[in-house]
Amino acid sequence: MIGRYFLVYLNDRPKHKRQYVICNSIVPSTYKHLINLLEAELDGQPILIDDKLETQDGNTIYITSKDYKSDEGVST
Repeated sequence: MIGRYFLVYLNDRPKHKRQYVICNSIVPSTYKHLINLLEAELDGQPILIDDKLETQDGNTIYITSKDYKSDEGVST
């Protein structure tokens, strides 16, 4: 469901809409490793997967926020 979105608005104000996007959250170290894998693939280098990446539950949440650069947008 990465990138799936939906619009929310009031019936009496149909032109004023808010877009909400469903996205996955990724631990920063895992995200960096995924980026490195993609760069290696694009550069034609060997793909080396780090099988020691830790996945552990904790009391932290990682989210992605998108800036719509709008005075009345979601990011405000």
